[in-house]
Amino acid sequence: MRNTLLCTVFLLVGAFCLNAQNPTGRFTPQAATAFTEDLRTIEQIKRVVGQAGSGIDRFNELGVTGTAYLYEDFKPGNIFFNDKDKGRFMLRYNIYAEEFETLEDDGSNSIVLKTSEVSLVMDGMKYIFKYYLNDDRKEFGYFQIVEELGRITLLRKYRKVVQEGKKAITSFDVTRPNRLVDLDNYFIMIDNNEIYLTKLTNSKLAAVFKELGVKLKPYLKDNKLNVKNQEDFLKALKYANDQLGEKQ
Repeated sequence: MRNTLLCTVFLLVGAFCLNAQNPTGRFTPQAATAFTEDLRTIEQIKRVVGQAGSGIDRFNELGVTGTAYLYEDFKPGNIFFNDKDKGRFMLRYNIYAEEFETLEDDGSNSIVLKTSEVSLVMDGMKYIFKYYLNDDRKEFGYFQIVEELGRITLLRKYRKVVQEGKKAITSFDVTRPNRLVDLDNYFIMIDNNEIYLTKLTNSKLAAVFKELGVKLKPYLKDNKLNVKNQEDFLKALKYANDQLGEKQ
């Protein structure tokens, strides 16, 4: 059974050197806005409900197959607070729950507090927590940093969704259980602030940068680039980053 958020804070209090006068032992909060406070309220409700049992237990009860994790096993990594290394931990990323778990000495798990002041490095990859708009919906979650190019940072967002199963109707049919399937999206972050969802097509990528005043479409056409190819995609982003730099 995973510990509650409060147990997590107790786990990390020594390593994180938090202010002893803070009665909750929490990290310094993000600057309050109507946008983030709305999401914080939702998150607190989710945490209280989540104390009833682990996500894995609930999946088993519902007959959902597959894994909620990026990797089933815990991997060594580091937790950073405002870019300061706060120590080495055994980490595991629960994609479905948008949580990083730590493995305690007694074998139990705790949850790393979700806030943009905290970042993590696991298996050589850096993860950041951000609030963002997705099709005008307020959302939040962890992003994996794929490439830092200057003003532009390429991010990957892992997702796990439940695919509905199918019951056998006749003896010729095969029952298929509900299962978790993997999805991921790429996002572009500008100046560590605005985050844009992009699809790997020339037209979609050009449309994103058109909003930012960068004419990417002629560059893609003149250089015969196809952003479905990773090398071409990075070339396009580097060009866009150079153009944005000139507009500062």
